[in-house]
Amino acid sequence: IGSGWVQAVTGNSASIGAGSGFRFGGELDSVRIYKGRITQAQVEQDFTAARAPAVDCPAYPPTLLSQFSFNEAGWEVLGKVKNSVDGGADGVFQNFHIGNRRPEKITDPARLSGKIDTCAAASIRSGGQLASSSAQIDTTLRGRNSVSFWMYWDGAAWQTPFQFKNSYMLQTFNAHLGFSAYQDEFRLPDSSSLAVGWHHIAAVFVNGYLFGNKLWID
Repeated sequence: IGSGWVQAVTGNSASIGAGSGFRFGGELDSVRIYKGRITQAQVEQDFTAARAPAVDCPAYPPTLLSQFSFNEAGWEVLGKVKNSVDGGADGVFQNFHIGNRRPEKITDPARLSGKIDTCAAASIRSGGQLASSSAQIDTTLRGRNSVSFWMYWDGAAWQTPFQFKNSYMLQTFNAHLGFSAYQDEFRLPDSSSLAVGWHHIAAVFVNGYLFGNKLWID
């Protein structure tokens, strides 16, 4: 829907669990943000938590900028999540309104069943978002940035699990998961099977050309 010709990712930050007024009702874990385009092999590596190198590296391999596992103690109280990438900025929770429930650290095995990394996850069901910034995010026209994460979606419409600055995001449109950038959208035909269960999501965002994006599920 739309032309697909958009100028997006014009800033050096991202929002996890919300974007442009749209919240995410569910849990997230193992969020990785990359500068550059990830490949099928690298998606599979993130999915399996393998340590072997990818076998089909692109001409310009992606650079891992941020990784949030939500495993450390006390982040739900401090409002800050450790970035396990050396030199990377920690994530900071923002925009929690009066009366909203604070982010919750999920450790119950029953709620984590279905994903490989079962240590912990973050529940951001009642507003707010985890803000991540990096000066290395590619903001050039036709530049590429990528993200991968585990997602437990409650099935509700108009939710945003991830967004780059300036409203370039992954969003749920009724029963459809897809990309959105202002008035331009690209969505899957039907994503209802993703609701109420853990799924691994990976995406490539192309600056200025929505239809050049890629999306992997499980």
